[in-house]
Amino acid sequence: MLNAFKLIGKLGEIKDKMKEVKERLQFIKIIHETEDGLIKVYATATKEIKKIEINENMLVPAAKEDLEEKLVKALNETIAKCDKEGKKETKESLKGSLPDIPGLDIDSLPI
Repeated sequence: MLNAFKLIGKLGEIKDKMKEVKERLQFIKIIHETEDGLIKVYATATKEIKKIEINENMLVPAAKEDLEEKLVKALNETIAKCDKEGKKETKESLKGSLPDIPGLDIDSLPI
C-alpha cells in the first residue's frame, strides 16, 4: 500500500509538472493542411488558432459553402492534433512521477 505522505508529495510533483507542460504547450506549433492543400491552419498545442491560410482558388463566391465546410473540418483536425501533442507532452513529463495506480490512464487526464 502506498504511504499517504509519499503520495501527497507525488501529487505536488505532478501538479508542478503539469504546470510546466501547460507552459510548454503554448510554444509548440501545430500546422495542419487539408488533403487538397487549399487551407492551412496554424495553432499552438494549447488549441489557440494563430493563422489560417486560404488558397486564392477558394475565394470565389461559388466556393463559399465548400470553403466553410473545409474550414470546419480543418479546424477540428487541427484541434485533434493539438490534443494529441498535449497528451504526448504530458505523458513524457509525468513518466516516472505517477504512482502505479490500477486504472489510471495518463491519456485520459485533462490537459
